[in-house]
Amino acid sequence: MNNQTTTSTPEVKLFDGSIKLGGFRNRGEKGDFLSFVPQRSYQEGEEVKYSSSFSGDDLLKLARLCQKAYDEHKAFQSSEYLKRQSTEV
Repeated sequence: MNNQTTTSTPEVKLFDGSIKLGGFRNRGEKGDFLSFVPQRSYQEGEEVKYSSSFSGDDLLKLARLCQKAYDEHKAFQSSEYLKRQSTEV
């Protein structure tokens, strides 16, 4: 049974040009956590579209955003840990 909920709006938004990494808050049995979804935007005619595939030129941008996402994740974990500790006292 999956007792997990996810917010529909990213709590963390990281960008580098057309590359975006969105961090969504999830609530699980062990508390809140972030999960990250990468996305690339591109123009097709008048319409902006989104993809989860990346070219070789996008990979370094994505890697750097992933490093920033990891830092956001660790900061989030620390703040959630401190919140749980303060409520258990």
